[in-house]
Amino acid sequence: MRALITRVGRAALVALSGLAAPASGGCASEDAAPERRCAGHAACDDGFLCGDDGLCRPAVACERDEQCCPGAVCFSGWCRPTAECVVGESCPGLGEVCEARPGLGIAGAPGALGDTANAGLCVPAPCDPLGGCAEPFSCVGGRCVIGSPCGGRCGPAEVCDVASARCLPAPPGCACGERLALATVGAQSPFSCGVETYGCACVDRPAAPSGHAGVDGRLVAGPAGLPAMVSYEPDYGDLVLSRFLDAEGRTAARDDVVLDGVPLGAVAAAGYRGGVLDPGPDRGARPAVALGEGGGFDVLYRDLDRQRVMFSRFGPDGARQAIGELPIEGREVGRYSCLARRGDGRLAGLVFVSADPSDTVSLLVRVEAGVIDPVAADQWSATTVVETPLPPRAERPCADACGLSEACVLAGGVERCAAVLDLGGLGQASPCGTCGPREICAELDGARACRARVYRRYDADRLPFGEGLFASCTARGQEVYAAWYDADRRRLVAARWPFSAADRVVVDEGAGKDPGRFASIALGGAQVGIAHQDAARGALVFAEASAWGAPFLSEDLPTGDAGSPGLGAQALYLGERPVVVNLDGRHAEVEVLARGTGCWGRRAALGGGVSHPSALADAQGIWVGARALAFSEALEPRHAPALVLVAPPACP
Repeated sequence: MRALITRVGRAALVALSGLAAPASGGCASEDAAPERRCAGHAACDDGFLCGDDGLCRPAVACERDEQCCPGAVCFSGWCRPTAECVVGESCPGLGEVCEARPGLGIAGAPGALGDTANAGLCVPAPCDPLGGCAEPFSCVGGRCVIGSPCGGRCGPAEVCDVASARCLPAPPGCACGERLALATVGAQSPFSCGVETYGCACVDRPAAPSGHAGVDGRLVAGPAGLPAMVSYEPDYGDLVLSRFLDAEGRTAARDDVVLDGVPLGAVAAAGYRGGVLDPGPDRGARPAVALGEGGGFDVLYRDLDRQRVMFSRFGPDGARQAIGELPIEGREVGRYSCLARRGDGRLAGLVFVSADPSDTVSLLVRVEAGVIDPVAADQWSATTVVETPLPPRAERPCADACGLSEACVLAGGVERCAAVLDLGGLGQASPCGTCGPREICAELDGARACRARVYRRYDADRLPFGEGLFASCTARGQEVYAAWYDADRRRLVAARWPFSAADRVVVDEGAGKDPGRFASIALGGAQVGIAHQDAARGALVFAEASAWGAPFLSEDLPTGDAGSPGLGAQALYLGERPVVVNLDGRHAEVEVLARGTGCWGRRAALGGGVSHPSALADAQGIWVGARALAFSEALEPRHAPALVLVAPPACP
């Protein structure tokens, strides 16, 4: 049988059998293929494949995948069809289906599929542009794809074959400008790669699926008298400004503006993220916000790819006015940070570093902008105010050989498994006496002693070591006040600029307590208030001093049957009246508490499944924002920022 060859210049030669000819440009003789019938590639000799007509045909010699047609890869020197399947069976790729190709009749490799009539190829699932695709897929060229078609790799002289995710030479007259150029191919397209075998279609770039912003949100002044939320969007890895259009409970309409994280040079279009589907730098985690005049704001946030802390200034509309990075390095830098604006407009705050570049100490760093409008790293100063030695750590403490009642400790500089008598480490008496932080009372070789515990080098279930976690800042005039958690000694610390040892006070500590997590400091007149969680007692606590230098008095706040109160606690003042926003972690609900005469009033704010609360007070009342947790009928996440206005609750 004679094979009709299509001339394609640099592209691989294509036969009607659906198998590309050698990439070198030569073609097989019409007598090269023996008249051998086949039901699969295994039935053919080396250098031959089973064609669509059920006869063995010459394979294509190759050295790399690019020399093969779309739908084929270079395997052992020959182009072999890939992603073959049996119609009706599943495909390994996410979102792929096994689709029959009329007239193709290719059987599976390396063995025969047996019935060529049921042979197919794994391709992206087809879609109706009106019906669309389930997130995170987009309907492009009739196929559901993730991200940009062909991964955005195709150049200006190429077109994308969506079904095979291959960039092909653009056919003559194909010019799409800002639109996407897609190959219009026939039934045999996965094995046809000549420019004369397909055309070109220009389509609009797909709208990027909306992200799920709201992580670690912070409310700022917004348009039309409504606050906006600055938060992290984890799907794309973006810093996002969510602007609310109404305040009708947790379903408030909004539009989201991406502040940072979109890749540079991406072609923008309509829709969320400007229509850019491709991921960019992972920026925006743990934002710390300082409000400015006229609705503008400054943000410190993490660049997770580079392990640095970024700073940016934005106008009320989200337009960026300045960007840079702080001169701080280390592991998990900026996991906890805070930012405040002084009376003269200059910015100052704190940044926690889990481990310095030498991996020997954790740091709490004071940062200060030397100018009102910083635009570069050298316009910031960074000074360490607390340095805490890190405990012994290992990838596998004691080679994971310790039993359930044992712990890995250092004995004479050697890791040993020892029987645990008491965890100690909190300044409490134990059978070994009073052990220090990160020590445990253990028995080894018959001797009881406080010994240094060896921790796993990275343990996602525990907080970082050191002092400065959950840092919170606020300012009054030129004075900056802060609160943080000391994880080693399990205590709450408050401080005033410049945060030296003489400027710090221990607000709360003691046996049976673990105060200071989710610390949030606020000022009301001369008062200094700190809301925080006592993790040991499962209590939401408010500590207040009548003025800086006066003693802090602590009280547990009423939280009803809340199982995990104090998560994401936030303190603020209405005049001199303290207000605390509390997240009940067990029920995923946010409530507002306000102090009256001799009591605290409570009022529900957001329920039905929320997280990451934030609050802002103005003349209208208390604005409460959170990330509302919701799912579609297909259990796809629909998490999104929500906003509600709450009147200050009165005492019961």
